[in-house]
Amino acid sequence: MMGNFGFGMGFGWVIWLALIIGGYLVLRGRVGSYGGNSENNPSALDILKQRYARGDISKEEFDRMKNDLL
Repeated sequence: MMGNFGFGMGFGWVIWLALIIGGYLVLRGRVGSYGGNSENNPSALDILKQRYARGDISKEEFDRMKNDLL
């Protein structure tokens, strides 16, 4: 019954646990990359708005770049 001292069953659970955790990490990474929340993946327009708000670019530069994006 326990000819392999229980290592076979324990090792099987380790593999399943690794697959479950690995799958979760892969899916979590994909959600973040392909449309998770916008704080982690801001659009080009969001970045442009942030630059304008910080004063990095002028109103004229903002308008020109915004028209290029749209």
